[in-house]
Amino acid sequence: MRKLELTLQQIEQISMFMETDHLGERFYYDVVTGEIDTKSPDDYEWDEEEEGEFDDEAGGEDEVDEDLHPEERYLGIPERSSRDGYERMEDFAYKVGAGPAREALLLALEGRKGVFRRFKDKLAEYPEVQQKWYAYEEEKNREAVIDWLESEGFEVSVVDKVRRTGEMSE
Repeated sequence: MRKLELTLQQIEQISMFMETDHLGERFYYDVVTGEIDTKSPDDYEWDEEEEGEFDDEAGGEDEVDEDLHPEERYLGIPERSSRDGYERMEDFAYKVGAGPAREALLLALEGRKGVFRRFKDKLAEYPEVQQKWYAYEEEKNREAVIDWLESEGFEVSVVDKVRRTGEMSE
């Protein structure tokens, strides 16, 4: 499994792109530089004779290599569906202790149109619950990013330091 170090800021940025309505545009995460771009792997030249390989010196575990094939280096960031967002709100509402806040949130989730706005409006009426929602959503966003990258074959570790563009994990 290839190792990938990310800061909380990078995870937050990727998460933001997962939630963004892409309007037909795809966003790609560069596993070498940590940058997000709209260029796809098809936009890069690749000389098959100079094909990069993973360096296998670290006891069978690979670090991210700058010479990766574009299809391995640039990962298409998946969009989170509105259904996922709804399920997240519903899960949170059920985690809120019994009482008026829980009932108001569950009521806000009924119906189709405007469910996200109603939910956020109800949260605003309960500031303590709203703060818990923000923490819950941040945790779920972080999990979604890490789960996605692990499904792409990376062992993700979260680091405190700021990763500079082009800096490789050691």
